[in-house]
Amino acid sequence: MGSLVYELLHRNEEFGGVSDAAKRVSITNAPGISALQACSARIGAPLGHDFCAISLSDLLTPWEAIETRLKAAAEGDFVIAFYNPVSKRRRTQLAAAREILLKHRPATTPVVLGVNLGRPEETLRVTTLEALTVDEVDMLTTVLVGSSNSRAIMKGDGSIFVYTPRGYAKRIDAPRPGDPDLITVRGLRLIQSCPVCLYAGSLVPEQIVSAAPDDARVIDTAPMTLDEIIDEIRDAHDKGLNVARVHSGDPSIYGATAEQMRRLDALDIDYDVTPGVPAFAAAAAALKTELTIPEVAQTVIVTRTAMQSSAMPNNEDLDTLGKSGATLAIHLSIRNLREIERQLVPHYGPDCPVIVAYRVGWPDEAFLHGTLSTIANQIRKSKITRTALVFVGHALKPGQDFRDSALYDADHVHVLRPKKKAKAS
Repeated sequence: MGSLVYELLHRNEEFGGVSDAAKRVSITNAPGISALQACSARIGAPLGHDFCAISLSDLLTPWEAIETRLKAAAEGDFVIAFYNPVSKRRRTQLAAAREILLKHRPATTPVVLGVNLGRPEETLRVTTLEALTVDEVDMLTTVLVGSSNSRAIMKGDGSIFVYTPRGYAKRIDAPRPGDPDLITVRGLRLIQSCPVCLYAGSLVPEQIVSAAPDDARVIDTAPMTLDEIIDEIRDAHDKGLNVARVHSGDPSIYGATAEQMRRLDALDIDYDVTPGVPAFAAAAAALKTELTIPEVAQTVIVTRTAMQSSAMPNNEDLDTLGKSGATLAIHLSIRNLREIERQLVPHYGPDCPVIVAYRVGWPDEAFLHGTLSTIANQIRKSKITRTALVFVGHALKPGQDFRDSALYDADHVHVLRPKKKAKAS
């Protein structure tokens, strides 16, 4: 706000400036901590790379000028701090800014909302660009929108920090389950060769499809309907073009592929299915955990609970499945933890280990360890509401004392390791 003082000093008195006497007054500018700096420091380091600040108020600046700045910042992939995001009168600018940014960065881009920063009633919350709404923001909110490289990471205690990498990743990163170089060879070759690539952007990192040809038509299907997806495939087929339809994990599990294949069969469009790595297997690998421990659990059940999706078939409720004592990999149920606890405690006990695997294979992958009686509160504090897998079972208990399997036991013989003949004396 100091600029107003200097503007008045610059103007002559007849043009709304100050008198010659006032211009002789000594002025000292004392540096302070801006709201965007405070917000960044409180949540981590989202300003770790190039950033800018844009006011969304059109009281002094025409919206056309603000829109031009938004588009430039979006195309430049700047971290952006929004000042004056909304008011009682202005309710559309933030939503318009969000739509501009969504054209240039992922829907999962982290957004930090800092309210009353530096005051006793200060609050901080992390959401995503896709989930950002006007109703959760007011004039006292500083809105920090990450770049396409910004990351929201959950710590072991369930709290979240946000940072923007400076570009050191090539020096310090090790390969991870979701890295592009760990995709199956067959899957990578299909992406590299197909002129059309449709990928489920809410679950598949953009880096996975970055190997598509430079002139390929690459489409995020997350906001699309089944009809729209099939129309894209049909249009490509009519032009003689191959399509890479990229799903998360393995397409045979919760991939909604059956309905797509049914449509393709009806259209007489030929296709094949390439297997992938399902989330529960990738999570177990990252956790360095075997899900089948001798004499503890020899069965893994992949399931989900009924919420807003289709109903579960008869006899596939958790109470029925829990009677087996198997290791459970429960998908699409992170907002149903109280029901999971209610149905499984009678079979596994309140102290049964539970691990929540968040965004497995992504850069912000995280794991929360708890028990059936504690995990719901832990997740509530962490504010995880989607893209998470819930493991339940006694095989998850770390460092437990269990017997070796018979597979490599010296006394266990089989066709590839027959019984050794006794040496002649």
